[in-house]
Amino acid sequence: MKIKICGIRRKEDIDIINKYNPDYIGIIFYPKSKRYIKPNIIAPFLNNLNPNIKKVGVFVNETFDTVNEISNICNLDIIQLHGNEDIEYIKNIKKTVWKALSVKNKNIKKQMEIYKKYVEIILLDNGKGGTGKTFNWKYAKNLSENYKIALAGGININNVKEAIKIVNPSIIDISSGVEINSYKDEEKIKNIINLIRNI
Repeated sequence: MKIKICGIRRKEDIDIINKYNPDYIGIIFYPKSKRYIKPNIIAPFLNNLNPNIKKVGVFVNETFDTVNEISNICNLDIIQLHGNEDIEYIKNIKKTVWKALSVKNKNIKKQMEIYKKYVEIILLDNGKGGTGKTFNWKYAKNLSENYKIALAGGININNVKEAIKIVNPSIIDISSGVEINSYKDEEKIKNIINLIRNI
């Protein structure tokens, strides 16, 4: 089970991440998000990130030229798309792509089938751009048998075991669940990473 801590935006966040060593971090480049960070501000901090931890840039309906430009500035490993990006769009992205889909969409399986040839991971969330709220995980039960899934949306220390049991994702994606007052908290990050690794 791999772990992604999303919404990294401060030097202190990088120091915490290096200490507890999740598999991925997420950096949000969606200006409407409260966790948005400008590429030129986060880029110097990312130089201090443990190179074993992959950098995932989160975008929503951005032009692919801008995505590729930010990817170069921040030396991203993966591009995570949360908008209405189609297959032609994905073909223009120069890095590995993850595609987020809302489980509220009744055609979720049909969409997953369309995207799976073109993306490494399908990320299941409650809505566009991350809502910080869970969805009924039973809707995603058994999907991991045919697709490589990341699970996001309101995951925290109290529900992560149940989420893993029901969905069995390849990656657990956590953001608001390791925060206090919208900022990453070291104790919460340490505790949830230790818990997941001991499951």
